Amino acid sequence: MYKRTSTPAKPHSCKVGITKSVGIQTQWQNYDQIVLEGKTMNDTEFEMFIKVRAEKQYWKLLAERARLQLEDQLHENQQLHQLLDELTKENEQLQIKSEQCEYLNNVFNSIMSENDSGIELHTTNESQTHS
Repeated sequence: MYKRTSTPAKPHSCKVGITKSVGIQTQWQNYDQIVLEGKTMNDTEFEMFIKVRAEKQYWKLLAERARLQLEDQLHENQQLHQLLDELTKENEQLQIKSEQCEYLNNVFNSIMSENDSGIELHTTNESQTHS
């Protein structure tokens, strides 16, 4: 069964595919600004940055940064999934066209092989008459 922890519930709002600030209860005014500034830093730089700027909010900032990174990765993953679907459909269409081209090429080659002897004789006869 589910066991309750001592951590109080935090109000938040988050929708997939939409970047939205999470409303975390903090007494710190520049919370969102620090999270956004630290979003592009590597892990070590970010930890040093928030230890200096937000000692009391360290874990909240670390969690929010991880959430933002996961949200970005989710968005990128969705785009890649959509691109994969589009490329798969295009590949199927191109395979059908390739099969049609191969069929037409075979038909053309069979017609040419049937007429090859006649064309060669005709060409040979013309070259002999002009000589």
